[in-house]
Amino acid sequence: MLNFIKKNKFKIIILPAVLLVGIFVGGCTNGETKADSQDILDDASFTSKIVVDKETSVEYIVVKRGINVYGISPRLNSDGKPMTK
Repeated sequence: MLNFIKKNKFKIIILPAVLLVGIFVGGCTNGETKADSQDILDDASFTSKIVVDKETSVEYIVVKRGINVYGISPRLNSDGKPMTK
């Protein structure tokens, strides 16, 4: 054990020092963040509709804004399986 400490004394000293500096710097930053996507979602120009795949009969929710599609997700039942029509 003493041999290990003698060989790695710089690592044993530097590691806690680096961790303490990281905690200090992380704690001194402003904790307030704001997601850009929240501003987009507040806009009322988004539309959503349910579409059905003709081959599989699975229902999907499509979120659009103008001609841009922002998301496609399958509709799920309460047990987590896709809804079918």
